[in-house]
Amino acid sequence: MRSPNRCRRIMFATVMAGLAAALLSVILAGGEEPILLPLFIVGAVAAFGGLIWGIVTVRCPSCGRMLDLRGWGNRYCPHCGEKVE
Repeated sequence: MRSPNRCRRIMFATVMAGLAAALLSVILAGGEEPILLPLFIVGAVAAFGGLIWGIVTVRCPSCGRMLDLRGWGNRYCPHCGEKVE
């Protein structure tokens, strides 16, 4: 069984890496023609993929309902009250 808090950390890391890659492509292009468009697309897809990963995997192991994606971790499920690892 996956830990929802570990999945949340993976989601944050993936979203941040994707946003950093997209921002880096914009900075390196310097306002000119988007020569680094593939890097921007890869970054945007990674950020979106990380968000989807979080929505799918950050769930309570007991009741299966989605936990809050914000923050660094939950100790207890707000829906059923069970302890979240």
